[in-house]
Amino acid sequence: MIIWARPHEFGVTDPDDFTRFHVECGGLTSQEFAALLKASHDVEPHEDQRHVWVSVAFLHVQLGIADNTVRRDGLQRMLAFAAKNGWLNPSGTHIAAHIKGL
Repeated sequence: MIIWARPHEFGVTDPDDFTRFHVECGGLTSQEFAALLKASHDVEPHEDQRHVWVSVAFLHVQLGIADNTVRRDGLQRMLAFAAKNGWLNPSGTHIAAHIKGL
């Protein structure tokens, strides 16, 4: 799954691929990406500037997991793997994603 960044929003592509996870900036400048992060509640700054925190609630909505058990199970497996590797925040509400294309 890839989180894409556009000038005014974040979204998801490859929603059935739970083997990779990152944010693709799609040609945004550093300043545009910083402004998008500042305005977003779904994707937030991370302590390491090469990463961002992506809201698990945002992923639930974007993947439509309420109506899709395959995606719900895939996301649960991905989050368990992330937790095992220290990629979830302490409360488990956000998952770290590497930033690409910036």
